[in-house]
Amino acid sequence: MKNSKVLTFVAGFMLTGFGAWSSDAQELFRAQVETTAVVTNSNGGLSYSHFGNRQILRAAADEAGLTNLVGLRLVYNQTADNLEVVMGTNNVVIATPLTFNGGVTLSKTNDTVVERLAWVFLGTNSTATGTLRATERLHFGTSNQITHFALIGRLQFANADGGTNGPTIYSGTISAVSPMGHHGHDD
Repeated sequence: MKNSKVLTFVAGFMLTGFGAWSSDAQELFRAQVETTAVVTNSNGGLSYSHFGNRQILRAAADEAGLTNLVGLRLVYNQTADNLEVVMGTNNVVIATPLTFNGGVTLSKTNDTVVERLAWVFLGTNSTATGTLRATERLHFGTSNQITHFALIGRLQFANADGGTNGPTIYSGTISAVSPMGHHGHDD
C-alpha cells in the first residue's frame, strides 16, 4: 500500500526529532509543505502519493501518543532553520521533521531578500538527504524587528533507507509566510 510506505518513513524520521521544549522565543512562521512521494510498489511499478502537512502532523501525533491533531501546527523556525511540529499556545515542540543547513546563501545588502540553496536533513540525522532552493523576503520595522517574512521554495529529499518499504523520493514546495503587521511569532 503506497500510503503505508510514506507513513512508515515519516514515523521513522520523526522518532529522532522529539523533545518537550518550547520554541516561544524563536521566530516561528506557519509552514506549508506540499510534495509528491514516489515509491516502488509491490508490482515493481512506481506509486505516487501526496505528502504534506497533514501526513507530517499525523505521524508526529502518532509517535507522541496523541490521538488527534487539534492544536498541532507545522512551523518554520527561522532561528533554528528547521520545520517543527508544535502544539499549544507555548509552541511546545513535539517533532523536528526537517532541518536546513549549509549550502550557498546570497543576500541583498540590506538583507531584505535572501536566495538560498541549503541541504535538507531528516530529523536529527547528520547526513543530508536533499536540497531546499528558496527565496526569503523580510521587512523590518523601525526597531529592526521582523514585520513580515516569507520563505517560498522547492524542496526535494529522499529516504534511501525505508526499511522493508524501500526508498522514497519527495519533491514539491515549501512556504512559510507571515502577514504584514505580524511580528514573526505564530501565536
